[in-house]
Parts: sequence; C-alpha cells; structure tokens
Amino acid sequence: MSISPAGPTHNGSNSDLKIAHFKRLEEPADDILPDPNETRAGQKAETDAKTLEAHLNVSVGVQEKPMQLLYKAAIEAIDEELEEILGPDSTQRNFDAGIDFSPEATADRIIKASTAFFYSYQEQHPEENLEEQLDNFIAIISGGVDQGFDEARHILDGLGVLEGDIEDNINRTYDFVIEGYQGFRDRILEQQTTTHSTNDNNDTRANRVSGSNIDTEKQVLD
Repeated sequence: MSISPAGPTHNGSNSDLKIAHFKRLEEPADDILPDPNETRAGQKAETDAKTLEAHLNVSVGVQEKPMQLLYKAAIEAIDEELEEILGPDSTQRNFDAGIDFSPEATADRIIKASTAFFYSYQEQHPEENLEEQLDNFIAIISGGVDQGFDEARHILDGLGVLEGDIEDNINRTYDFVIEGYQGFRDRILEQQTTTHSTNDNNDTRANRVSGSNIDTEKQVLD
C-alpha cells in the first residue's frame, strides 16, 4: 500500500489572525491596541500565535525562520490528531539554538516525533491486525501533517514570503515526510516477516533435535 496525502485543509480565520499577529510584531508598540470586539475564538488564535512566536523567536519577523514555523505547525497539528488517543501534547519538542532546519532534517524530526507513538496506538487497538494498525495510525498523523503544512503555508503566504526557496523547501519537506511514513510502514511489516521466519526456523530446528533425540533413545534401548 502506498500512502497518499489526504489533501490539506486549514482554518482560515485562525490562520488569518496569526498572520495579523506576526505582522503587528514589526509595528510600533503604540499601534498594538486591543480590539474590544474580539471574539473568544479570536483571543485563542491570538494566544496561539503569541505562543508560536515565543517558541520560534520571531521578534524580527517570522520570515527569517519559515522552517521552524513549519515544524511547529506540523507538530501541533499532529498533536491535535493524536490527542483523543494519547492525550494532549504527545509530540511537543523544544527548540534548540542552532538546530538543523533543512528539509531533510525537519522531515526526519516530524517523522520520528509522530511515529514514536505507534506502539501506544497498537496497545489501544489490539482488535486490528498489524497492517490495519499501521494504515489507521499513519492516516491519523498524515492528517495532522496536512493540516500543519497547510496552516504554515497560509501564514507564510499572508506574510508575502511563500515563494522561491522557502516554498521549495516546504514542498520538499512534505514529500520527505510522506516518503518517511511509507518507509516506516514497510520497515515494521518487514520486521514482522523476519520475526515469523526466524520463529519458523527455530521450530523446525527444535523438531529436528527432538526427533534425533528420540531416535537415539530407541537405539540405546535396542
């Protein structure tokens, strides 16, 4: 089975409020005034945007760190997809200074952070066979990836920087993640096949030894 992206969707109003927040970071402080008519949804989006800004250190503009924003958005969206199964903030990771945010490295972190919870999913769904567990789990985390990448693209596009190398790197990262999920699936199934083959060989050897011992005992009695 090949893994096909489900097709990204985004919460436009939430992303638009985040874009507005990032743009206001570069405005004079006197111009940042609270909106008395702001809704609760707007307040939550504003809070999320501020939290994201703090994690990414975008005091001089998110344009400088698009891959950090992409990673953060993807991880948060995957967390939302896994929350009902594994609880909140399952895959949150801290940001370190100097961390590699190339497409390959970013994709690798997203893959490792999300697939690490496959065995927890397995334990909660013993009624499914291995292929069903893999397919259903990957469908969940892939949905989070689609949501996170789409939101990051929407924010960067709203800031006027979704072009050139930035856009290419995001697209490459997405492709690496989807390929990585397929590789993870293939690897787990291969391990199962290898384990079964080893167990079968061990059983065969044990039967041969047991038969040999019986023949020896008969010879001694004779």
